[in-house]
Amino acid sequence: MRTLAERVQTYATEVTGLPVTWGARLSVRLPQYLSSRYEVHAIRVDGLEQHAILLPDKDLPSPTVLDKHVRQLAELIGAVQGGYCLVAENLPPYLRRRLVQLKIPFVIPGRQMYWPALGMWQTHQRAGRLRPEPVESLGPAAQQLFIAAVLGKLPSTATLTSTAERLGYSAMSVSRALKELEGCGLLVSRQVGRRRSLELGGQPKALWEDALPRLQNPVANTIRVLKRDLPSEVGTVAGESALARYSLLSEPPEPTLAMASREWNRRYRKIPTIPAMDDDSCQVELWCYPPEPTAEHGRVDRLSLFLSQRKNPDERVQLALDEMMEQLAW
Repeated sequence: MRTLAERVQTYATEVTGLPVTWGARLSVRLPQYLSSRYEVHAIRVDGLEQHAILLPDKDLPSPTVLDKHVRQLAELIGAVQGGYCLVAENLPPYLRRRLVQLKIPFVIPGRQMYWPALGMWQTHQRAGRLRPEPVESLGPAAQQLFIAAVLGKLPSTATLTSTAERLGYSAMSVSRALKELEGCGLLVSRQVGRRRSLELGGQPKALWEDALPRLQNPVANTIRVLKRDLPSEVGTVAGESALARYSLLSEPPEPTLAMASREWNRRYRKIPTIPAMDDDSCQVELWCYPPEPTAEHGRVDRLSLFLSQRKNPDERVQLALDEMMEQLAW
């Protein structure tokens, strides 16, 4: 995940058009009530020395107290008028309005900048959008969006619109999914003007391991039908059939396909099901999200396959899963 310093640097450079560099934390001796609450870093804007005062995420002081603290800090660090700005991950709307009234510069990377000394006052996000909260379990769209991002299956410059088109969701559904992922630190987004881009919040393998407790088996139900009753182009190879193609596992006697549960209900629910394996029968996994957008050569993707089989008690399957995951190029 990019650090706050890196995001401030990138955002301020984009907004101002000036080179912005973030420096070390200042070693100025400060009173305990200030040093325990704030960090002050050197920052240069187009070669001019400035100061960044980092605000805590929690226990924000009142506007009056904050105004007093900032002016004391500016005096102690020798900042010239306008030569400093507050930096925060997020600030509530009322506090932003009060900072503007008090003429205290601030930067919220990717969201808002108010810095009169630079002639900058720009908002890139609705004031009411609060930082997303983490969730215990990702919804289907969020899980598929995360898997697509980890596997590198999103457009190189992923935006909400291009991602929605790639995965077959509405932009609103992707926005809600992104909010879940941002709250868990799995994806981050950045908005400049009307364009909102998204990227992984860290290294793919580490994020996958962090996300595992929040990820669910994509298979909502499994049914059995005669393969001849299905159109030939329907279904993505799944289950042990897919695992056999990713590993040395033997092909199962009955093939397994996957499709979105909503697709089955919309188009194929009149196809009769059968209770047991028979000649020309196959199993159809009904998934909570469509497997096609992340599929590999007609097979469900490795990560979704892992999630669908990780509780399979068959030791052969577990060994095959290990083999498949070891081959994954993160």
